[in-house]
Amino acid sequence: MPNINTLQAITSATSSTYLVVSDQGVARRLNFAGISSQIEQNFTTGVRTDQNLYTTSTVRFIGANLRAEAGIPFLIPSESIGYTFDYFHVTNGNRVGIKQNDTLGSIKFGGYDGAQYLALDRNSSSVEILGVAAEDFEATGNTVTNSGGLLTVAVNPPATRLSALSKQRLLTFTWRSRAGGTVDNAGNPQPAIANIVLGSGQGPTTSTNTPILTNDIGTEQYNGFGATAISLLHSQVIQFGVPNEDEAFFYGSIDGEDLTVTQLEPDPFNRIGTISPGQKLTTVANLTSTNIVFGTEIVSQTSGAPGGTGTYKISVLHNTPNVLLHTSPANSTLKRTNAYIFNTSRGSGLSGQRQPLKTNDYLGEILFQGNDRPDNTAASVPDAIIRAKAIQDFTTSSHGTAVEIWASPIGIPNNASPAPQPTLISSLASGVTSFYSRNYYFNDADLGNPTPLYLSNNNAKFYIDAVSISPSGNDGTIFYGGGGQGVAIKSAGITFPDGSVQTTAFTGATATNVTTIINQPAFRQVSKPASATASGEPGDIYYTSSFIYLCVNTSTWRKIAIATGGVW
Repeated sequence: MPNINTLQAITSATSSTYLVVSDQGVARRLNFAGISSQIEQNFTTGVRTDQNLYTTSTVRFIGANLRAEAGIPFLIPSESIGYTFDYFHVTNGNRVGIKQNDTLGSIKFGGYDGAQYLALDRNSSSVEILGVAAEDFEATGNTVTNSGGLLTVAVNPPATRLSALSKQRLLTFTWRSRAGGTVDNAGNPQPAIANIVLGSGQGPTTSTNTPILTNDIGTEQYNGFGATAISLLHSQVIQFGVPNEDEAFFYGSIDGEDLTVTQLEPDPFNRIGTISPGQKLTTVANLTSTNIVFGTEIVSQTSGAPGGTGTYKISVLHNTPNVLLHTSPANSTLKRTNAYIFNTSRGSGLSGQRQPLKTNDYLGEILFQGNDRPDNTAASVPDAIIRAKAIQDFTTSSHGTAVEIWASPIGIPNNASPAPQPTLISSLASGVTSFYSRNYYFNDADLGNPTPLYLSNNNAKFYIDAVSISPSGNDGTIFYGGGGQGVAIKSAGITFPDGSVQTTAFTGATATNVTTIINQPAFRQVSKPASATASGEPGDIYYTSSFIYLCVNTSTWRKIAIATGGVW
């Protein structure tokens, strides 16, 4: 800000130019053409300093319109024009650098409550935009090395008494580091991660339980803040991201632009990664003395198994012996940015009150709901649901889950009584035999002519306990064999691969010295009967080298001697 003496040197001001100053907290507009004489009358030469242009009083604009010349494009925010807040920290009466959690400035929106103004008289607000220091501010000479900031938008909920605790943080912009600090899995430096929070997960904890009061005077109260519902109207959400697996650890040597990979190594999570063009190449910090030039990338693979051992071209020439190397995205914090994560807990979810999940708790769900009437009334129940469900109590060593798919049945109106609810059609869990899968398959294009259903299990055993076919206007053919070329079972008969058709039941063969056996009981080998009336069912049999014991009727046995020799 210029020294006040320089205002006297301005000679181009016209009668329509004004200067706005604070007079006892109220903005005053002064004619700029006569500003020099006004300054001389109010400020003597000995006190005309920069400090005269600062004021600690509150400036109040009543019905003011603020206008300013547009600044440099917003892509260069440090050069933009706007309202500036500059604060400093005071220690023992001395001005020092800003400290972590210091307020950097705020914009408060108050209002007249019928008795006083919230911001001016009550030193509070209904809405507040607040800037906070995320770290101690530091500089080395003219280079600023630390100046991280946070941003919060806080709003007071309706029907709530205004207090220091009542305003809910609807938007909070903070920073966080990856697990293990601001380094990647190989120990190389990485930036902090921008963390945008919609809604407030904070609230009174068990150790500092200070309830928030409603507008009823001291009679009603609640803990924490309400949930946040985010509505995206006519929006298409497009997610860009990088898979978590986009990195690799390996031993390799470099000769010029040629990288030779000799062995892949597991990462800290015991996973074997894949090398791919575009990845950044680095050494593993604290384990390798050889340095790789910052920004070196994998250009292409020239030999070997794709993404594994072999030779690769890199973007910067090196001469490096066989050492442990690492590839990853240019910025490892971008990994796993293709994920939507549900983090669920019991105990209201407030800080200090979270508790482990119990059996049958849902970890998260995605609901699909469609409008069924020509107005703005939404459907009362979801039409389909994808859910993740706890199938055991969660502990540090137990996290058993199942994935469920629910869908609404066909032909039940939404106004039926009781209201229709989605039906569980599939529940999938790993290593749990008590769960089942009930699957329905439809061809949306033509329900009257379904497309074939093919089931495979990578050449492993595949079991079907029962099959039920509702032809629905067709012959309900089941194919046993690949690609519909095996045995075809249909209502008209069984068709074999050679084209032959069996339309009647098999009744056995008839030939010389062959007896036709129809509806005879199957033999079942049992233990030796104690007597001719021992318990047994027709077809039960026991034999030794000398006798055969055969049950011919319920609890009726015959003992048959086995002859040896003779004519066959």
